[in-house]
Amino acid sequence: MEKVLATSESNRTRLIGLIVAFVLVTAILPYLLVWAATPEGYHYMWNSYNPPDADTYLAKMRLGWFGEWQFKLLHTPERQTGTYLNLFYLALGHGARWLNLSLPAVFHGARIVSALVLLYALWWLSGLVTSSSSARVWGVWFALAGGGVGWAALWLRPLPVDLSVPESYGFLSILVNPHFPAAQALLIVVLGGLVRWLHDRDAALGIWPVVLALGLVALGVIQPFAVATVGLAWGLWLMGWLFGQHRIRWQTLAVLVLIGSIGLLYPLYGVMVIRQDPILSAWNAQNLTPSPPWWSWVLGYAVVLPFMVVGLDRLRKQDHPLGWMLLAWIVVTLIGIASPLGIQRRFSLGLSIPVGMLAGVGWEQVLSRCSSWRIGLRGAMIVLTLATPLVMILVGTRQPQYADLFYISDREVAAARSLLALGPDHVILSSPVRGEALPWLSGQRVVVGHPMETVAY
Repeated sequence: MEKVLATSESNRTRLIGLIVAFVLVTAILPYLLVWAATPEGYHYMWNSYNPPDADTYLAKMRLGWFGEWQFKLLHTPERQTGTYLNLFYLALGHGARWLNLSLPAVFHGARIVSALVLLYALWWLSGLVTSSSSARVWGVWFALAGGGVGWAALWLRPLPVDLSVPESYGFLSILVNPHFPAAQALLIVVLGGLVRWLHDRDAALGIWPVVLALGLVALGVIQPFAVATVGLAWGLWLMGWLFGQHRIRWQTLAVLVLIGSIGLLYPLYGVMVIRQDPILSAWNAQNLTPSPPWWSWVLGYAVVLPFMVVGLDRLRKQDHPLGWMLLAWIVVTLIGIASPLGIQRRFSLGLSIPVGMLAGVGWEQVLSRCSSWRIGLRGAMIVLTLATPLVMILVGTRQPQYADLFYISDREVAAARSLLALGPDHVILSSPVRGEALPWLSGQRVVVGHPMETVAY
């Protein structure tokens, strides 16, 4: 028996190691391939995924590189006083200056670090969901890959979400920027941590309140709207917890209210300054991210949805506290993407995590009942769930619509460096295409640079 357990543990470690290696290698590979294809006389911009948005993140880092802690829109010509928003990227810019590294190097370094943090958080969460080694591994994999079939429906418009909404998936978020995976890891901490605290410690005060408070504050700094997701999920789960006649001390509820109030401070500050600043108000009015239609979401999770239902039923029968939290997470996310707000899509952050964790439990249940077909079913599932990540890796190397944004000539680089040496607070007139990158290359504002961050674009 000990030998069997040791073998199982060894296989689990090997599988997790393969997943981590796959994620890290493929998170870097598309960028290296495009860099290797750089034409003579040109520089690669290290922005293989959605260059317009990547350029805005790097522009925020350039402000930090200049020593700023106040955010200003560099993609619009108006002079601004600055506000304490986007501190995550401003801090990365400070780090680039201190370390004497290029902005893209720090950006991608932070992306890989965030990926490792997310992978660890997923493994921790899967251990809370199930004690089955196999279900844990599958849960982590489903949370990363998502299980969509958008690759089989490339002709549809809009594209299914597994090809167009990276923040909803673990692996795709890792491909595009550092703040998506970092925010997903923090969601895991503050949602899974609440269940761990109340269930395992019987609501006794300990280290968890501090962890939850710090995690919620960090989440508010990185993705302020996600604090609303946490608050609603906490409230929904607590109602279910109390309805199940579980005991919660008034002291615990008071601490939770205090934690939530602290977590709300920074997002409320952001709402206030955006409303008071005419430039930021104009930017916010056109910074719209509506949700794709419902069928796009179904296709984006089609492979794992049936197993999610099986897994949810399994955890319901066990009255598993984290199972109810995962359900609350999904319900709150669906409410957010269906809400009459201009940022519907942003509420989908990390949706693959609760869906994937529940699907891992359900998939293991199905496999246990199909022992004679187990190897074939596992192989088929790996192929199906690998399809979207592989398509997205290919997309990162072949995007004709962004050909003018991937590379910049040596002469343009020299001109941008000359402008950078002037110091900040100048305005550049350029083509809209080049105006997307000039703010971070030169540190100057541009007349026209980004559809959302240029006021009255």
